[in-house]
Amino acid sequence: MPATIYTLVIRRNDGGSHGIESKLYATDEGNYLHILWQTPQYVCMIVADVIFIATSIEFSFTEAPPRIKSFISACYSMTQSIGNLVVVVISALSFHKQVHEYLFFSGLMLADTLLLAYLSYNYKYKAFRQRLNDSNDDHDDDDNVVTSQSGLQLDGK
Repeated sequence: MPATIYTLVIRRNDGGSHGIESKLYATDEGNYLHILWQTPQYVCMIVADVIFIATSIEFSFTEAPPRIKSFISACYSMTQSIGNLVVVVISALSFHKQVHEYLFFSGLMLADTLLLAYLSYNYKYKAFRQRLNDSNDDHDDDDNVVTSQSGLQLDGK
C-alpha cells in the first residue's frame, strides 16, 4: 500500500461567479508501508493501558474509604477527559514541525513520570476502619473490622 498524502483545498472563486472551488491534490511518493508496522505500537499501548487502569483502580479502591469509591471512579474518568482535552489544545497550537509536537508530548510524559515518582516515594499508606460485612450493623464486635490493607481478606475470616 503506497503512502499517499491527500490535501483538499476549498476556496472562494475570485472570478465573476460567487461559487466555491474545491480541488483534491494527491502526493504519491511510492513509499510502501505495510499495515503490520503499527502492531507493536498498538500492543505497547494496550498493555500499558491495561496495566495503568488495573493499578490505578486497585490503588484507589484499597486506599479510599468506602463512602467515596464512586467519587474516585468519577475523578478517574474526569482525569481521562482532561488528558484528552490537553491533547486537543496542544494539537491546535500548530507546531511548525511534527517532530516538535512529539518532543513536546515526550517532555510532558517525562514531567508526569517524575511527578509520579516523587508522589509515590512520599506517599503514606492510609489505615482506616472498614467493615467487611454490613449484616452485623447492630453488633459492635471487632471480628469483621480490618484496619489496614494487609488485614483485608476476601472471605472475611
